[in-house]
Amino acid sequence: MTVIDSVGLALVLCLKTMADLARQPVMAMVPLINMMVALMTMFMDPGMTRKPFRAIWNYPDRPCRSLGIDFHLNNYGIESNSKEFIGDTIALYYTGKAGRWPYFEFENGTDIAVHGGWPFRANFGSHLAHLRDVISKHQSPSSSGYGVIDMELWRPILKTNYGLFLPYREKMLNYVIERNPFLKTNEHRIRANRLWSFSTKLLMLMSLTMAKMTRPNTMWGYYRYPELVTAADNHELKWLWQTVTAFYPSVYIKNYTKPIDVMEEHIKAIIAEAFRVRALYSNPEHPIMVFVDVQTLPKEGMDEFLRLQLQVPIDMGVDGIILWSSSNQFSPKPRSKCLGIQQHIHDKVGPYIADMMEYMSSCSKQLCNDRGRCVRKSYARSIPYLVSRGVKGRGDGEDLVKPFVYRKIYTGFKRDYQCQCYRGWFGRKCVEKAQDEGSI
Repeated sequence: MTVIDSVGLALVLCLKTMADLARQPVMAMVPLINMMVALMTMFMDPGMTRKPFRAIWNYPDRPCRSLGIDFHLNNYGIESNSKEFIGDTIALYYTGKAGRWPYFEFENGTDIAVHGGWPFRANFGSHLAHLRDVISKHQSPSSSGYGVIDMELWRPILKTNYGLFLPYREKMLNYVIERNPFLKTNEHRIRANRLWSFSTKLLMLMSLTMAKMTRPNTMWGYYRYPELVTAADNHELKWLWQTVTAFYPSVYIKNYTKPIDVMEEHIKAIIAEAFRVRALYSNPEHPIMVFVDVQTLPKEGMDEFLRLQLQVPIDMGVDGIILWSSSNQFSPKPRSKCLGIQQHIHDKVGPYIADMMEYMSSCSKQLCNDRGRCVRKSYARSIPYLVSRGVKGRGDGEDLVKPFVYRKIYTGFKRDYQCQCYRGWFGRKCVEKAQDEGSI
């Protein structure tokens, strides 16, 4: 029996128990959940590269390729898949196309169960097999890039299902009440929360396990996670942080009419939470790759919005940025849309990223002896969990940083930045070697 067969058998046993969970003491699932977490240790964590930051292209730009319109991304140091939207550099899997994810369609007061509706009623065998086949199709066996599962059908903690996901809360509670009518109201709510949490946890862990088994060198995680929720909620998700091998928060701006400082504080809070979660529950070498949107920015105030999407994450010391765009940006007139994107990359985004790369590389060499990343001092106060990596968190710069302007000769690194040392090094300039830690 192969490793995959063994895991598959374990998953089937988990499923059979899960189907009856609404009538069982919820703590009966703990051994099964622990078994799933233990399975994660079977796989090696992919290593992190030593770079000031990476810029990854994640546009569904096939229409432009077919028209022969090249964005010349290499000229700006932006990495991309060689031919397709999903590939070895980055593989973003939408739930509608990878796996058989269970969810409900809520329309006009009715709900339609898709793939079982409830997480504990998923066809786990079909789901995992489809997920495995899709990953195998799009990524080579040696793929060592970024793997992202974009699961936005519901959230794994019941009370955090708000907005479009709010109906799940009432529906889950009614499900438990119907099957346990003699329980007290408070017990109904407790059981609904636990049933939801255990079942979503199992499904997300299974899916992540299958992805890691299929392409073990890929850095796997879920899109948008960690989210900016309470510390207690993210503590409840520590099983996820202990399992992923990369973090993929998103800092898209949904409302450009808010004051700049409000938008900046929100972005900083999202990124700081990713650092906090990684420091407390995960491996410090697991990359934090931030999804950014540079395509739908308003023309008025463009430079300031580019700063929020590009400079702020980079100045906070993230491992990289992922430039994403919807397929809607390429229709209905693909040629004109592609030429517009080409111009935007050539005039604004490309030079901005290229200059930032050279700028941060120079800072790393001059300030950190090429053994760490530079973090802006004024931002370091938002990331106390960088202390163990060489950043002291004493900021003496302005809270609101001016838009980046690159200069070939720059002498203000020491004034504005401090070092976030790579593994194996510490100290203000990353010159002291930790004898008990290996190199990346």
